[in-house]
Amino acid sequence: MMRAKEFDQQIIKMQLTGLYVERAQQISEIFSVFIFLGGSIVLLGWVFDIPDLKSIYTGLAAMRPNTALCFVITGLALWCLGKKRMDKIRFRLTAALCVTVLLLIGLGTLCEYILKCDMGIDRILFKQAPVASLTASIARMSFNTAINFLLSGMALLIAVIKKTKLNIVMQCLVLIVGFSSFLSLIGYWYGAPSFYIGEKFSRVMALHTMVLFILTALGTLFLRPDSGLMSEITSDFTGGRIFRRLLPIAIIVPVGMGFLKLFAQKNLQLSNEFGVSLVAMGNISAILIYIYFLSVLLNRGEIKRKELELASNQFRESNEARQQALLDLSLKSELSSSEIANYSLETGIDQTHSKIGYIAFVNEDETVLTMQYWSKSAMAECSVINKPIVYAIKDTGLWGEAVRRREAVINNDYAAPHPAKKGTPAGHVKLTRHMNIPVFDKQKVVAVAGVGNKEADYTQSDVTALTLMMEGMWRLISHKRAEEALIAANQQLQANEQQLRASNQQLSANEQQLRAANQQLAATEQELRASKTILEEKIKDRTKELEESKSSLEVQVKEKTWDLHEKMASLERVNKIMIDRELRVIEIKKEVNQLCRELGKPELYGVS
Repeated sequence: MMRAKEFDQQIIKMQLTGLYVERAQQISEIFSVFIFLGGSIVLLGWVFDIPDLKSIYTGLAAMRPNTALCFVITGLALWCLGKKRMDKIRFRLTAALCVTVLLLIGLGTLCEYILKCDMGIDRILFKQAPVASLTASIARMSFNTAINFLLSGMALLIAVIKKTKLNIVMQCLVLIVGFSSFLSLIGYWYGAPSFYIGEKFSRVMALHTMVLFILTALGTLFLRPDSGLMSEITSDFTGGRIFRRLLPIAIIVPVGMGFLKLFAQKNLQLSNEFGVSLVAMGNISAILIYIYFLSVLLNRGEIKRKELELASNQFRESNEARQQALLDLSLKSELSSSEIANYSLETGIDQTHSKIGYIAFVNEDETVLTMQYWSKSAMAECSVINKPIVYAIKDTGLWGEAVRRREAVINNDYAAPHPAKKGTPAGHVKLTRHMNIPVFDKQKVVAVAGVGNKEADYTQSDVTALTLMMEGMWRLISHKRAEEALIAANQQLQANEQQLRASNQQLSANEQQLRAANQQLAATEQELRASKTILEEKIKDRTKELEESKSSLEVQVKEKTWDLHEKMASLERVNKIMIDRELRVIEIKKEVNQLCRELGKPELYGVS
């Protein structure tokens, strides 16, 4: 149980710190670029012997070549360890190589100081170089600089290892680097050489070295801002916000007051006691003023938080009421569609704190609205005679806008002019506020639900409440209709099944009759086959007799044909003789007629 609670707290913490973690990591990458460029510029100053690039101002300590090289390596390692590149093996290897070189240079330089020997580290880049101002060695970095690089290298090594539990050690190491560098920076500003030079001349630290060390410390702290000490600072809890707001004043005010004290003592010749009192009162005053304004901001934030908590509680209660209403609605599945719609309408009115409401259904092509249900209060107040229930959507006013625009429509000032308003009939319920929503089934508007006359303005929360209730209603009604259709289909299926059974019975009877007919047909077929066999035998015998008769008849036919041919030949000869005789008689008649004409007597024969 405790582990689950801790896990939930960790999840909430991660959600609250996400924005600041991302910003911190971006700042870390920016600082890594500045560190790399700062070291590179100083190296160029040593390469081309440009004093202004070696030290910020003439007379101040110059950054050593090895120091500049270490800053280039540090910047590159810090950049490679960024969030975007940390998981890529080539960047991790590059960072590991840079950290190794950094540790070797820092540790080697410390050994030179401690053992009082020369390992040649100072002459890696420049074998001979002029001694810079405030420098005991040609290229050797100061003792405290070597310590800072060693600590920075150890911190970056922990970052390379990616052990979350060691991040607090990494941050503590770079905090030491940051504090020592900031102390030296204050020494420069206050004019206290012992802060940055120390007892021995060789311990001097250049001004830009301090700045780059501070950037290194900050960049490493921001490298993993979601763990270790930084997780409390980057959190969005009250502690994290207070720390981030107090941090600037905790640094700026004491340092500034110390500078004012020194300035007043030198220029106004004030006593040390007065200067200390001035610093104390200045710190107190500045911190009190800052705390006052911080408390004002925190109070305003607390007021907003309380308002958010109140709104959250109201939303939670409203959400619980919606869930309970939807749960109750889901248990009404045994009711009829009309009862479900009326219950949903009255519940939607209660949840939106309205006084009236209605539900209308839309036809398939979304051209006609059919008013189906009015709330009880609306029916009691409405006195319209001959209330229409079917409306063409193109002719409807504001309450048809939900279908035309396919979105919820809110009108919190119904009396104000509106281009979609078309007036109300006499006796209609008086409206002060109105809200209606479309109910969708897939991409189709299937219904419109509306409520009105809420005492306060309708909001998106009301739209959500009414939409959820109406969608739940439509799901139940659709399910109800599907069940009714399924029941009707089952009934029809049962009727069809009964008809099919009757048909099957009739088919069985027909099948039995068919089987009997088939059996009789088979018997008839057998009789026919027997008759066929007898008939075939008779046909064969008859055919044989016919063939014998045919042979004899053919002989007789041949004989008769021959006799016929002879008789026809004789007949033709007699016919020819008769025709010749007739022709001769005709010629004789023609000659007699000719003689009669010559003799002047009439013709005796009528021959043409």
